[in-house]
Amino acid sequence: GIARLLKKPRANDYYVVYAGVGAGVSVLLCNLLPNVFDSGIKPLQPVLRSNFWLTLHVLTITFSYGAFAVSFVISMVQLLRYLLNKHYDSSSEQANTSALKIGTMMLALGTLLGAIWADFAWGRFWGWDPKETWAAITLMVYMILLHGRFHNWIKRELNYVFSALGFISVVMAWYGVNYILGVGLHSYG
Repeated sequence: GIARLLKKPRANDYYVVYAGVGAGVSVLLCNLLPNVFDSGIKPLQPVLRSNFWLTLHVLTITFSYGAFAVSFVISMVQLLRYLLNKHYDSSSEQANTSALKIGTMMLALGTLLGAIWADFAWGRFWGWDPKETWAAITLMVYMILLHGRFHNWIKRELNYVFSALGFISVVMAWYGVNYILGVGLHSYG
């Protein structure tokens, strides 16, 4: 315990500090931008009253977004490390690929569950709603990325760059559709 604290800290010892600073900045930004989020309370739409489908679909999609966020953080840390030291960590590359695989599988499953729920709720599987369209775009972005890695279309040095850039589609699928576009059946924001 104490002997470890007296040693020179390693880079891995600062991940908790980095996460705390990132969370603090996020909370501060949310507090400074209250006009972005609607504070009005409205009645719940009838489609959202299905607890089974709501829980299953939303948790699956949220889990996939979480896996993509883990991949994004790994990619940004490794890109920063490369800019400073001209060195990549091979163990992080495996963790990044695993996060991408899990996120892609969960996004595909969540999109399929959403299509089944849409058939029950609205009488159609797919309607090209902005949220559905961005879910499809995000799924395609990450499937292309994973296939590019598997078939060596993407050079090893660019894996982290494409992983970080792919997260833009996740941000648009969640934040952009709900708060910027604000249209469609999925616009609950």
